[in-house]
Amino acid sequence: MTPYTTIETIQQAAREISGAEHAARRARDRRDRHIVKAFEAGNPLEGVAQAAMLSESGVRGVLRAHGIIIPRKPREPRREGRGAGC
Repeated sequence: MTPYTTIETIQQAAREISGAEHAARRARDRRDRHIVKAFEAGNPLEGVAQAAMLSESGVRGVLRAHGIIIPRKPREPRREGRGAGC
């Protein structure tokens, strides 16, 4: 194998990676648009997350990125007797 052949191989691999990254970006954009549409249509967050194969927090992130703000789940109150003061 000559050095020139190696450079050509690297360039070809880089082009393939670039194409795959572009295709993945387009697929994520399409998925995100469908997540927004499904949520706006009234589908529950849990169902949208399962269909998108994301966690609920992942779907929340997509919705937040598209300007749809969803309040977080409220935290449970702290219990007495636990923490640094014990």
